Amino acid sequence: RLSMRYNGKGRAARKVKSIDREDTGMLVFAELLLFVAAALTYLRCFKTEEGWDAKVGLGALRYFTLLSNLFSAFTALATAIALLRGSVPFPLWLCRCVSVASVTVTLLTVLFFLGPALGYKSQLTGVNLFFHLLLPLLAIVLFCFFERFYPLSLPQSLLGITPVTVYGLVYLFTYITKWDVIWSRVLILETGYIYAFIAFLLLTNKIKPTDQTT
Repeated sequence: RLSMRYNGKGRAARKVKSIDREDTGMLVFAELLLFVAAALTYLRCFKTEEGWDAKVGLGALRYFTLLSNLFSAFTALATAIALLRGSVPFPLWLCRCVSVASVTVTLLTVLFFLGPALGYKSQLTGVNLFFHLLLPLLAIVLFCFFERFYPLSLPQSLLGITPVTVYGLVYLFTYITKWDVIWSRVLILETGYIYAFIAFLLLTNKIKPTDQTT
């Protein structure tokens, strides 16, 4: 059962949703399930017809699909740990929001672009079934129905486009400059994603929960 409690006083008070112990246990299990499923699915990226290939698995990190799902998985793990410790800090919850927005972009891209262009069968089988559909849907359901611990303002919700924007700009740069060497592209994309995440964390130090929701 969800309940509402208040931190602070007056206009500075912020509404925070809390959950019962039984619901917390179920939510922690779901968060850990998402993380484990994503980790095991990523391990399958290293498997080829000839055997295990580290280059293939690490090379997959140049795709936003994988980056967004791993981002979602690690924020889910952090959320589970925070729940076990008593509460989810607002900066972590906002990072969780951004990660869910990222996998939502992945899901919508598959449903409305890659699926019609390349065929849904190729996009929703094997590893793609998890990274393109199941894991994004699980993350979306968890966040929308069970993780709304804080109100979210419209400006804060716009932070959700940060990863895909940075990724798109960096990827465009690698395309224009013809950097086709796989390790160069992986390094640049990973660096761009990490810097975006660091900038986001620094930004959240100045962002506080709001009493108004979208």
